[in-house]
Amino acid sequence: MRIAIIGKGGSGKSSISWLLSKYFSATKKVLSIDADYNMDLMHNLDVSEDTITFLKNSEKDIYDTFNLPITENAFKITDNFKDEIFSIFPDDEFAKKYSIQADKNLKLMVLGDHDKETMYSGRCSHSYAKSIKFYLPYLKTKDDQIVIVDSVAGTDMVNYGLYLGVDAIFCVVEDTKNSVMVMNSAKKIAEEYGIPVYTLLNKSNDKQTKYINEDDIVAKFYFDHAFADYEFENISENNLKACKNVELFLDDKRQQNNISRLEKWKEKNKNYNL
Repeated sequence: MRIAIIGKGGSGKSSISWLLSKYFSATKKVLSIDADYNMDLMHNLDVSEDTITFLKNSEKDIYDTFNLPITENAFKITDNFKDEIFSIFPDDEFAKKYSIQADKNLKLMVLGDHDKETMYSGRCSHSYAKSIKFYLPYLKTKDDQIVIVDSVAGTDMVNYGLYLGVDAIFCVVEDTKNSVMVMNSAKKIAEEYGIPVYTLLNKSNDKQTKYINEDDIVAKFYFDHAFADYEFENISENNLKACKNVELFLDDKRQQNNISRLEKWKEKNKNYNL
């Protein structure tokens, strides 16, 4: 199963990504991908950037894996590759190079931060996330494995198609008008791609929600002092229950063949001469 965690800035998506990563690693093998330039998830998992090779440097390796010259349009990948070719647990060569063991049963990949190349090269910063965009649809996960992707704030990377390869998007929302607006925008974009979007309420106070339909909420997370120091052993029972609700919800879902979703994206690209 491959899921992405998105949300408005400050909604707590990186904290929820950390919590779910730690929770699922007790029963599954987890690959967490920090796709946020702020690298909050990496820091939450207490991993030093000096110990990991960033995914923003993996573009050539992705092209080499798919036997494409670096100058070719990446959507050519779908012309010749119809099956999932990447693997974790056991790691293939790509995972060995770009992942690190962050905890027991928990591996981490990190997109990386901005540097002089992203500032002055003239390339859009989206291009540095390209590897993730083409890695996820071709990544095979087994029943005892889960991939959790922490995203940049807002809907930008959803619009870019970064999550064409996930089975579900979870939007972390607070019960505020602006937070719900971001979720609704994400749903509208994801619906175009055929990606289901579900709601995780954060900073719940157990009062009747004003802006969110209670029936749409998969799990409710609460303010927790253990988040401040990212001490999983001290997480409250309410938040562990919320994690369990996410787990039970995902038990009814099945991993999709998201390569076909990528192919549909490519066909729509033709209409815009991209």
